[in-house]
Amino acid sequence: MKIEQAWTEEQLISSIVSGEFRFPPTELKYFQVPQSLGLDGGLEVGWFDQSARFAFEYKSLSTPKVIEEAAQWAISRAKARQLLPMVIAPYLSEQILDGLQERLVSGLDLCGNGVVVAPGQFWLRQGRNPNRFRDSRPIRNVFRGTSSLVPRCFLLQESFETQDKLRAFALAQMPDSAHTEEGATILTKGTVSKVVQILEQERIVTRALGRIRLVSRESLLEQLQVNYRKGEGRTVLGKCALQPDGIWSRLAESRVLYAATGLSSASRYGLISGLDRQQIYVENLTRAIDLLMVKPTRLFPNVELVEDSSPVPYFDTRSEGPERWASPVQTWLELSLGEPRERVAALQLRSKLALSEAR
Repeated sequence: MKIEQAWTEEQLISSIVSGEFRFPPTELKYFQVPQSLGLDGGLEVGWFDQSARFAFEYKSLSTPKVIEEAAQWAISRAKARQLLPMVIAPYLSEQILDGLQERLVSGLDLCGNGVVVAPGQFWLRQGRNPNRFRDSRPIRNVFRGTSSLVPRCFLLQESFETQDKLRAFALAQMPDSAHTEEGATILTKGTVSKVVQILEQERIVTRALGRIRLVSRESLLEQLQVNYRKGEGRTVLGKCALQPDGIWSRLAESRVLYAATGLSSASRYGLISGLDRQQIYVENLTRAIDLLMVKPTRLFPNVELVEDSSPVPYFDTRSEGPERWASPVQTWLELSLGEPRERVAALQLRSKLALSEAR
């Protein structure tokens, strides 16, 4: 899919006039609105023998907060000229279109999705096209990598008094290696502040009554899943002379950071039977191979070591003696990228996470 840049207001108007911007089967005609109205333009929408006139507000960003504010502005200003309110943006998700429709606000995007609401005349909604515009996409890096640990905290505890307490909670779930010798951490105050700001823009959290509170668990889960990527660290398949209990004990006695992968942890949560080998994340692959005396082979391996030096797979691990299992969230995300049987298990775990933390 080709990724494009969001249009300017001038490009949008030019595209409406030229007929490049379309929403079939309707016919769109641009008309000017008084500058004093404070909106970007007018659009006459024709459908069969009916037509309705809208005043629209165009935004080059498509975050829920931006669209919500644009919708409110369009509602308040369109009435002054007896026009209907409309929002146009590079991309409008199904969830955003639902919200606009509930408020009787029309919305069109540059990807072919939209809803047109003309009360008493006609109603039309169509399109499930993907987002083609880079600049209008949610800032994804806060839902991926180390930054993603902040939103994951809200799946464990739904509100925090301050950003400092949110950060402290996150650090408490992280491995010791997340801390530098100077006592600073890779999850800085600035990082937490940035992530919370994005979560507010996405209407996932809100600040109310002196607390930072989760308001859309479903949206948070969706963003984490859409943005999750498998690690690209080195991997070794091999044989280890130790029994499974011995492998756990040897790792626990060492200074090697380790945790079972989400795929290996699926059986721990009663989802599907485990793998035919122990699959374990380790911070340092070379050290772990030496420690466990693993002999690399693809012939009936009993252990698979996956190198990952980030704190992500070790965040909120569940310990049972020397065993360290991936968190429910990490397990769900890994299963969601697996084979059909694993994706079915992921749906089961997601259902639990949608209600509360799955333990």
